[in-house]
Amino acid sequence: MIEADGTFGYYRVRAKAQGKSPKALGGTYTTRPLAMRAIDAYVATKGKKNGTTKTSS
Repeated sequence: MIEADGTFGYYRVRAKAQGKSPKALGGTYTTRPLAMRAIDAYVATKGKKNGTTKTSS
């Protein structure tokens, strides 16, 4: 979840539910689209949680 900083107009990435956001996404972002791009890039490098890859049949 992307939330406004509330002080200087920056945005922070927060976990949707319980837990913490990854360290790679820590820090502040100047715009929401920039934060969304960082999340998309992180998810692309992470892959699936169970370690499997999608194969076509």
